[in-house]
Order: sequence, then C-alpha cells, then structure tokens
Amino acid sequence: MKRIIVNIVDLRKEPNHRSERVSQALFGTEVQELAPAGDWRLIQTPDGYRGFVEGHRIASWNPNERDNEWKISVPIVPVQEERTNGIITRLTLDTRFAARPEADSLLIPLPSGVVGRIPRAAAVPAEKRMPGEELIRLGLTLVGTPYLWGGCSPFGFDCSGFIQRLFHFCFNVWLPRDTAEQRKQGVPVPLDELRPGDLCFFPGHVGLYIGGGRLLHSNRHHNGISLDRLLFPPSTSYARELQSKLERIRRISPDSSG
Repeated sequence: MKRIIVNIVDLRKEPNHRSERVSQALFGTEVQELAPAGDWRLIQTPDGYRGFVEGHRIASWNPNERDNEWKISVPIVPVQEERTNGIITRLTLDTRFAARPEADSLLIPLPSGVVGRIPRAAAVPAEKRMPGEELIRLGLTLVGTPYLWGGCSPFGFDCSGFIQRLFHFCFNVWLPRDTAEQRKQGVPVPLDELRPGDLCFFPGHVGLYIGGGRLLHSNRHHNGISLDRLLFPPSTSYARELQSKLERIRRISPDSSG
C-alpha cells in the first residue's frame, strides 16, 4: 500500500495532464497502485475510485506508529517548517496524518524528512465522529469555495465531492464519489418529511438540505458553494429551476458504510 505524499493530487482519466480530472486525493491517503503507465500510475482510492496520478506523487511511506492520527478540521491550514516557521505546504479539511502534540501545536513528520507544524486547534483526533448538526455547520463555513470539476477539497469542490468530504470528515464513512451512486444510498424520504441533513438529488446534481427551505450545494451556476431556496416561493429563476428538477430525497445514516 502506498500513500499520497503531496497536499492534494488530481486523479486523471488518462495518464496525461490534459486528461479530465475525475477526482482528487489528499495527503496521507492510502492508495492501491494498480498498474504503471510510463511516469504515471493507475491507483485506487479508499472510496473505490480509480484514476491516473504522476508516479512521484505517491510513495511507500509509513508515519511513526507511535504518533497519533489526526484530521484537519478547518478548511485550509498552512504547515510551517518546525525550525524556520516558513510555510512549506497547506493542508485541507479532512486530511489525515500522524503527528505528535507539543504545547499548542502538532508536529507532522513529512516524507521529505522535514517536520511541519500546525496549530493544534486546526485538527481533531482522526477517529472522532461529529454530531449530525456539525455536517451543516461545517458546510456553511465553505460557502464561496470555488466550483471545480472533480474537486474534493476547499481549494475547489464539485457537487458530489463536497457531499462526500462532509460525510467522511464528520462520520468517518465513505460515500460513493459520484452523484449517480450517492443517490442510491440511504433511504427515500418524501418531500413533506424533508429535514436538515437530507440529500436532495437533481439530474446529475446533489445538494444538502439545511432547513428553512434552503439548499447548500456546489454548483456551476454560482461557480461555487452557495445557498439557494429550494422550498417556499423561489426568489430567482435558478431557484425555480431547482424546484422543478428535484427528483429524489435520500436520508443517510451517519453509521452508513456507503
């Protein structure tokens, strides 16, 4: 088993930079190397997704087993070099890593041999599961994040990448990567029983219902994560379009394994 050794890497449909970005993987993610393709490698991520990455972006690297595992709990945090305090990279929400606490910091041994430092307040223990309302609170902190096809991080999300990341951070479960598969998860819910935390599905699109008639979602219309009125009299033509195209509502238990 190998790991991603940069802060974030694109998975490509074909082994070249011009090919479509199909997903992303974060630093420290364990991946299965399936096949070489010149300087590229076909890999599979823990959610079962496959794509090509440059070979030097992955390595057989295992953190110190004595260090505890943490996950980033803020959208983006700079990592400073332990001795010089210079910024050496930036890690994003839900990045999993081994580190040792020191005062109000976490020290992260990096594959390069350098030790990085982040504020302890920017991470929580990796095994920690959040209460259901955290899904919405966290999602709201990401409003305005740019839309990015194949994006799975606060540098840029697509609609299903946004939902997948929220559920993985909060509940430590992997939902499928794509909307077509996410819409098969959980149980169906009628519109009159819609409640905060439910997923709303449209043709090729998914969003999170947060209550008050509002949908939180990453979309091309606003070029990022936005709030739109799904219920009640819509205030814009886009909101009316969302209402007319709502196809399915699903409720997913935090204990779901996807």
